[in-house]
Amino acid sequence: LSEVDGELVFDVSGIDASVANALRRIMLSEVSTMAIEEVYIQMNSSIIHDEVLAHRLGLVPIKVDPRQFQDLVEGDTNSLNTIVFDLDVQCDPPSKGRGAKAADDAMSEDEDGGDAGGAGAGGKGKSRVPPASMSIYSSHLRWVPQGDQEERFPEGIAPVHDDILLAKLRPGQSIKLEAHCQKGDGKNHAKFSPVATAAYRLMPHIKVVEPKDVDEAVEAAVAAPVLGASLPRDCSMLRPLKRNEEWHESVKLQRIADHFIFKVEAVGMLTPREIVSEAFRTIREKAESFTQALDKHEANVPGGVGQDFDEEEDDIEAMVS
Repeated sequence: LSEVDGELVFDVSGIDASVANALRRIMLSEVSTMAIEEVYIQMNSSIIHDEVLAHRLGLVPIKVDPRQFQDLVEGDTNSLNTIVFDLDVQCDPPSKGRGAKAADDAMSEDEDGGDAGGAGAGGKGKSRVPPASMSIYSSHLRWVPQGDQEERFPEGIAPVHDDILLAKLRPGQSIKLEAHCQKGDGKNHAKFSPVATAAYRLMPHIKVVEPKDVDEAVEAAVAAPVLGASLPRDCSMLRPLKRNEEWHESVKLQRIADHFIFKVEAVGMLTPREIVSEAFRTIREKAESFTQALDKHEANVPGGVGQDFDEEEDDIEAMVS
């Protein structure tokens, strides 16, 4: 129905609620993406602990097609299952001249009537210059191609957003690390989930219980704008109608049990259409796998598919004797 800014709205009808919920859960937890899984820290003199920094890095969404990579087999790291990022930043102290000028500017502002710094002590004083700091964003992550990745991804690999704050450094502090991205899904960790929200609701249905004997023009003027009869999917409640005594008991808002309106908001690793397509593919594979397992089971059960009733009778007679 609509796809705007990473948000997709579409209808699915003719299915049971259990299937709709299965589709929603698959989009949340079984569509694979790439995310930072291993972080090798060489230097971290910032105020943020290593574990917290690694966790923040893991939550940074990576813009790359996970279908181009394989699942990692333990001990077999290669260009087909791992993406490497490098982070090497340092906050240098400000130059002496620059620091002195900043201090002079701050003092001048304070003398002109600012109440910062010494004003709290009962008089005007020299305000302290805020210490220089450096913000570390996701844009500081540098992709390090492995093997033939540079040929496979000529446009490069980078975070979805380049303005995600990772840490802040004071003068003299630095961070140097190597981060490895691997393939996974939301069942293992929420950082792999490709959607921010994936929800559905039933299609509203407006039902007139006791039609009123009113002019068609009046009915069109009252029912359509108030109830949204021409746009039933936009209806969520009948509160405006309940204020009208003439229609209080005559109209009900119901739901169509097998018509679902889905709303999927993507994080950015994959587009909403790709997420929905992968979810449908997964649910189809699950159904086919279940059907094959059921056929195999019935073939091995006495009296099941692939076994005659005569053979079953012989088995029973053998057991009795």
